[in-house]
Amino acid sequence: MVGIHSSTKAPLSLAQLSDRAFLALDEAGELVPEVVVRPAIPILFFGDIEQYRRSPLRIVTVGLNPSLAEFPTTGPLERFPAATQLKGLETAVDHDNYVRALSSYFREAPYGSWFGTFEGLLNGMDASFYDGSPNTALHTDICSPVATNPTWSKLPEPARAALVKPGRALWNGLMELLEPHAVLISVARRYLDTLDFASESEWAELDRVERRNPYIVRHRRLSLGGDVTTTAIFGKAAQKPFSLISRADKLRIGAAVKELLDAR
Repeated sequence: MVGIHSSTKAPLSLAQLSDRAFLALDEAGELVPEVVVRPAIPILFFGDIEQYRRSPLRIVTVGLNPSLAEFPTTGPLERFPAATQLKGLETAVDHDNYVRALSSYFREAPYGSWFGTFEGLLNGMDASFYDGSPNTALHTDICSPVATNPTWSKLPEPARAALVKPGRALWNGLMELLEPHAVLISVARRYLDTLDFASESEWAELDRVERRNPYIVRHRRLSLGGDVTTTAIFGKAAQKPFSLISRADKLRIGAAVKELLDAR
């Protein structure tokens, strides 16, 4: 069951959330150092947050936690070059360079083979992670901002438990700040049942791809606190998000999502 989120406090600022992301990394390094990728930074979000804020349609995509591929051994910060200007990787003492590093991600050396699986859906909504679309999307991770080795699904349960509590609180705070119109989710269904936001509707079918095992995309309204709501869009998970359907299907479904949002 979706939990009820009843906070009436003002959302945390981007600087406060950034500090908490680094705190989550520090705590992970103390509790489960054997699975934490080093050197690395915590990833609060991927994408240009200012372009996102200016977008007529604010879209957030969701995964579990950053891939270890975000920090190649040949150049750990090559995807986040502005992070090399941070005074230290353990403390977010320089919010400007940290946010700059995250915001420039899709202009540097993004993990395109993974993020590309969202692009068809986003393009159908007149959106993209990359420059040049009317709407700029951000990617977030619902379980932790900390990259791990092994990947999330292969982590021992005690390690997942240590990471997910601060990670989920951080994600909740980020959603309150970002106020997305739509949240695109393609993760294991069990994670949907732990979202800490009040549901304003039941899951309803939005679209389906007909085949032996139909691929069904569902939607639901969630409250982010106060009068702010968002539309959650869910499709079955695989190795990559929404990778069980073709680009043509993604474009069609993305257009259906945009039509749903435009009608509200």
